[in-house]
Amino acid sequence: MQVDAIGNQIQIDNLTDVLENISYQLTKNVEVLEADGQWLKADSLKENQYLKQNRHSVSLTTNPNLNLAELKSELRLLTETLSKQLTRGQKVFPFSQASKKHHGRQPGYSLKVVLPENLFKLLYTSKFKETKIDYLSFRNQVYLKLAQQLVAKRAYMTYLFGATPFAWQEGVSEELSSPKRSVTNSLNQVELKEANALDYLNLESYLASKSSASLTSDNVNLNLIEIDGEQTIEALQITGLDFNPVSETLVEGPALEFLNVCLGYFLMTEGIGAGDLKASLSQSRALNQTVASENPFAPSVVAGELRKFLEELNHFASAYYYPGWQPAYTKLRKRLADPKASLSASLLRAQGEADSLYSLALSGDFKTETGKQTLSYELQTMLTAAIMTNHKFRILNQELGLVQIDETILQAGLKTKENSALLEAMWANKQVSKQLVSAGGFETLKAWQVKSLQDLETLAPKLADKALAIKSVSDQAAKASRLFRLPPSSKQLKASVQAVLKEQKQALLEQVAPGSTYRALIIKGKLVSLVERIPANVVGNGRASLKELIASKHLILGPVERETLASQGIGLNDVIARGIQVLLRYDATENTGASQVESLADLDESYRTAIEKIAQILGMSEGQIDLIIPNIYQAYQQEPGQLYFLGAHRQINLALHLQVLMAANKDLPATILDKLLKAN
Repeated sequence: MQVDAIGNQIQIDNLTDVLENISYQLTKNVEVLEADGQWLKADSLKENQYLKQNRHSVSLTTNPNLNLAELKSELRLLTETLSKQLTRGQKVFPFSQASKKHHGRQPGYSLKVVLPENLFKLLYTSKFKETKIDYLSFRNQVYLKLAQQLVAKRAYMTYLFGATPFAWQEGVSEELSSPKRSVTNSLNQVELKEANALDYLNLESYLASKSSASLTSDNVNLNLIEIDGEQTIEALQITGLDFNPVSETLVEGPALEFLNVCLGYFLMTEGIGAGDLKASLSQSRALNQTVASENPFAPSVVAGELRKFLEELNHFASAYYYPGWQPAYTKLRKRLADPKASLSASLLRAQGEADSLYSLALSGDFKTETGKQTLSYELQTMLTAAIMTNHKFRILNQELGLVQIDETILQAGLKTKENSALLEAMWANKQVSKQLVSAGGFETLKAWQVKSLQDLETLAPKLADKALAIKSVSDQAAKASRLFRLPPSSKQLKASVQAVLKEQKQALLEQVAPGSTYRALIIKGKLVSLVERIPANVVGNGRASLKELIASKHLILGPVERETLASQGIGLNDVIARGIQVLLRYDATENTGASQVESLADLDESYRTAIEKIAQILGMSEGQIDLIIPNIYQAYQQEPGQLYFLGAHRQINLALHLQVLMAANKDLPATILDKLLKAN
């Protein structure tokens, strides 16, 4: 795998986690037929913001900016919602080739792809600004790099996911035509000419070459927006993938997993040379034409090179830890190994005694592959009701059953955020509170939950180059928590995780960011105290040994402290020079000997607004919020690296805010009481 300048910089800047932060929105357009096989009557379904009827077809659209797991959950939910609207005898036609010519939208699905804006900003600042290219042009070129590769590899996708053997929309009888791999991906001469005219060299070339037609025939379109009066690429829209008629949602998991890994791979590896770009893409389209028109039972002309590409993707996915990739990879390998296992061939073999695939589709007798239900009955019921009554929704955490409907947060579809037990569950799980705060526009640190050493072993390649904090998943601090300023060895990591797992059921492995750690005290939604957490340390006086200094402060000298000192090359009998601070640990959680410094007076007022906004997002009237802020004197402008949310606490530890180094805020108790007693 040969990375290019972008991939190299992603590795240098430790940004590989961005591969998990590509976000999606999926629109699925299905043709719905009445019991007699005729078109669905116009305006017969109740519409909402997720489900719309366009004459005889229905489009289902997920929420924007979903990760892959969220996308799959919402897709199943919307599919279930549509099925509840259909009356007895009405059915979804399961192919991307319509049952007949009509004026509705063509069946199929499209996937909107959005790269994280922080990725563009960090890459541009650290490397590509020096090339003198302006920011928007750089951003466009990254998207175009992905678009070029998606067009170039279209034939691979047609082979793996082609599933429309016949041209039913054209009214051609199955008996009078030979099956193809994918009718929908076989372009006519007008479409092919239009696609070959497109120039993906840069945005200006693309816009100049774009046909006046409303849709291009390529499998990727550029979604454009205007920024500062200039057109720029907002996202990519991937189209041209066939439905899998035997999949529960018609959109099968392996197709989404394949695209997800491809996008990361295309982002980091060398693209197509600018000199031969247009000719190369024309050749790729010609190859796709051949593959789309192949006999589904015959070996494909693309099989050999696709096999190499699939192995390259597998190597990439293993190196960068794509958790859902292996099952998809196994399934796609089988599909490639035997022509009869390809989707179109499998469908034709499944026809059995039916007169035709068309009649089989109308009968609804396909053996559907059902996936594992990830939502509880209560949760699915409430979310389906929310969709059908046109409310916005968001799945916050499937494991805890947390969802947001409009502005209300529910658990198991029944408890509301006003319920104190629900608030406690939300804040107690760091990953849930992070998700809420991140959705509100604030930065959080990448973290992984580990339930066993086996989980750790699976994650190991992903963590090899990362400085980590090993801590509790809950808001209850683990005594065995540990922070490594440099990437720990595998032995250190295993021992630290094992120690936390002895205390608690799960450990959280959180990436370390530069900056000081603070705890904010919130009363009636307002910031009343902010303390900097100082790790356990001693300061030399030029006379006492390190051992004596530790004893004088009654600090614990355990295995973590000894290892921290050893990493600094300091011995217990060493005399520490006057004024020199020696850290015994790098973390500053409870039970570690940390001390506090009141910092509210030094805080730039812009941070107060941000912290109170975080409290509002969490629904916090009273509680504590943990943050990392590199520079509290610098105004907060929502730039990357200025503020990180770590977690929230329902139980208030007032001693942290009163037992501080230097001058304590003696008026704090009176301030708290005054705010609590004031009427809302």
